[in-house]
Amino acid sequence: MLIPPIWKMFITALKLRLMNSSTSVMRNHISEVRLDVIRDARDELETLNVTGQRNISAFIEKMTDDNPVISPDYLHSAVEAMISIEKAKKGELLLSQLGQMTPDQLDKLTDILSTWNVDDIATVIGEIDKRIVIIEAIQHMYNDKTTEELHTLHPLILNSRWLFGAQFDSPMFVSNSALTTVVKSLFKDDDYDLDAIDNPKRRPDIICLKQYSLKAVCTDRIDTTAGEIMKPDQILIIEVKRGGFEITDSEVNQVEYYVRQIRKSAVLHSSATIDAYVVGAKLGDIDAEKNTSSGRIHAVTYGQLVDTASGKLFRLRDRLKEHYDSLGQESIVEQALKESNQLKMKI
Repeated sequence: MLIPPIWKMFITALKLRLMNSSTSVMRNHISEVRLDVIRDARDELETLNVTGQRNISAFIEKMTDDNPVISPDYLHSAVEAMISIEKAKKGELLLSQLGQMTPDQLDKLTDILSTWNVDDIATVIGEIDKRIVIIEAIQHMYNDKTTEELHTLHPLILNSRWLFGAQFDSPMFVSNSALTTVVKSLFKDDDYDLDAIDNPKRRPDIICLKQYSLKAVCTDRIDTTAGEIMKPDQILIIEVKRGGFEITDSEVNQVEYYVRQIRKSAVLHSSATIDAYVVGAKLGDIDAEKNTSSGRIHAVTYGQLVDTASGKLFRLRDRLKEHYDSLGQESIVEQALKESNQLKMKI
């Protein structure tokens, strides 16, 4: 059936009118949505400078032009995020990084942020970075005969309890004055390296001797057999030898003597445990593990610490090679030196 020309003209005019009416309604709707979002975010927008406000305005216009039927709630959330980015010192960099992500990567990031707090993520990543840097630093320095172990290598190891086992990786392990007094009574004035630090006998957490450095920390627990008194419970002793040092029976016997004297003291919890580690460049013809009635003695090398720690970190260094290679060897050593310099500043 043929449509008369007059009807064609009528239909065309009607379509045009409906289109214009629809466009007008949509335009009014978009304008109202924009204003509602701006009113809701007014307090936050006023904290931005003029450039920031204009950037948010352009963002709102772009979002609503590209998607006229956008949900007001969705737009409001997007604007809040953009305001936060504008406030951030590195907001522009963040936008650039987000713009380079694939949709799949953005979805993964969304999933992570839905279950993790950003501060927690930064803390975990920072701790992983720090531990991998320490492993790298030990690996680079322990075979270098020019390394000044006392101020560089020793503090790294003595302050990294996690190297010796997850059971020691707790903030509950701290210096104890009673334990420190017992340990320092084992040494004579001539044993101390007086050139290492000022007032070496006053250090609460590290003992610098001529041939090695030593640290003793512990957890505390109430001893009900001694009238509800807090006493050292889990004791960790770390003895770090100078570079190139081979651990022999003599060194193991020496550490065993320390453990025995500490056990004999009256300051420990009635059920206290003692673990003593002696660290050197290599092991002689000895038993690396020795259990005594006083405690456990462990002889390990720097290399074993590195290998064990690398395994505990699930080979992250290898899986994230590009990230950690970007640090560079110089950066690793610099960060290690920074760690030891911070220790010296506290002395």
